[in-house]
Amino acid sequence: MIKLEDINYQNVEESFGMGGPLMGDVYLQENKLKGRFLVDNDKYSDDKQYLLLSRWRGEIEIHTKILGFIPMVRLGKDFRIVIIERATNKIYQSQTIESALYIVNMLNGLITYYQAFHDGIKKFERSMNFSEETFKEITDNEIYE
Repeated sequence: MIKLEDINYQNVEESFGMGGPLMGDVYLQENKLKGRFLVDNDKYSDDKQYLLLSRWRGEIEIHTKILGFIPMVRLGKDFRIVIIERATNKIYQSQTIESALYIVNMLNGLITYYQAFHDGIKKFERSMNFSEETFKEITDNEIYE
C-alpha cells in the first residue's frame, strides 16, 4: 500500500520566474511520474484510502475572444489533481484544468483546494466531488515515465 513516505521529490526548484512555488519531479516507489508536482502538497484523504497530489502537466493553449469576437490564443498552465487509490494503486486525474492548484483536503469524497499555490485567500477556495464526472482513471502510460 502506497504511503506518503513513498513520495520522493527530486530536482526541486522555483518555478514560473516568481520565486516560487517549488516544483519538482516525483518518484513514487522508485517510479518517476510524468509532469512536475507542487512540492509538499501531498495529502491523505480523511479515511486514508486515497493519496492526493498537485500535478503540473505543462503549458496549454487557451482560446478566447477579445471584446467577445476577436479570436486570441494565450498560454496557460495545466494543473490537475491526481488521486491514487492506495489499496489498488488505481490512479485518477481531475478533468478540471486549473492555472494554479493547492490541495487542502479530501473529506467524505469532497476535495477542497485553492486556485493558488497556497491556502488562506478565501476567494480562491474551490471544491469538487471525487466522481466519474470530475475524474477519470488514467493508465500507467499516462502517469509513469
